[in-house]
Amino acid sequence: MNKDQKRLLSLLKEQKINRKEFILLNKAISSNYLFISLIKFLFNPFKLITGLYAIIYGLVIMLCLSIVSWQVNIHFIGVVSFIGHNKYQYFKYFGFMQNFIDLIIIWLLCSIVFISISKILKMKSYRIIDFFAFTALAKFPFLLWVTFFLIIKLLMPNVFIELDIHLNAIERFIPFIIQITIYFAIIWQFVLYFNAYKESSGFNGKKLWVGFILSMVFAEIIAIVLLKSLSNILSLLVNT
Repeated sequence: MNKDQKRLLSLLKEQKINRKEFILLNKAISSNYLFISLIKFLFNPFKLITGLYAIIYGLVIMLCLSIVSWQVNIHFIGVVSFIGHNKYQYFKYFGFMQNFIDLIIIWLLCSIVFISISKILKMKSYRIIDFFAFTALAKFPFLLWVTFFLIIKLLMPNVFIELDIHLNAIERFIPFIIQITIYFAIIWQFVLYFNAYKESSGFNGKKLWVGFILSMVFAEIIAIVLLKSLSNILSLLVNT
């Protein structure tokens, strides 16, 4: 029972409202509470999902993301960066597993950078597993987005293969919807990374923002350079 429900019960006991009013108001409060709780969970699930469970869920998310993103020709080249994987010819040899391996590398790299920056900023107490556990869940928004993208691609293939003159009004609007949803997914992912860093480091205030910004910048740069180097090595191996 939350604070508002306790107050409502108090009003009923004091006979300031009758039972019918209590039931109606309690139902409204409960619905509102559930909605707010869901929003809080979607943007900060780290209070409920922790440790090994978070890592397992994160690995499942990354595996599903690698499979679905492969179907829509998307490959992740950084912590938040992605590109059409048709530019990497060696992908035809490795399939979705290349996406999965790169997502694992991005996850581990991001966690290590988060830990390193936090230590530099003199983090007082922490559990290393929290950094790995919480960052593992951060790709969930992109899993939803690529799934939405795949559904659109299956239901409206003309959007991706026909000229504009062959598209109806709804199909012409779809690219705009896809663009808006990707921006939302990126923002959502940043919020998840921010809350993951906050919960695992225990920082607040200025130190939290400095640590998070530095961590994201360094993790993104290192990931792009590292994955690009690996792609060049694989390209050489495939072409020899």
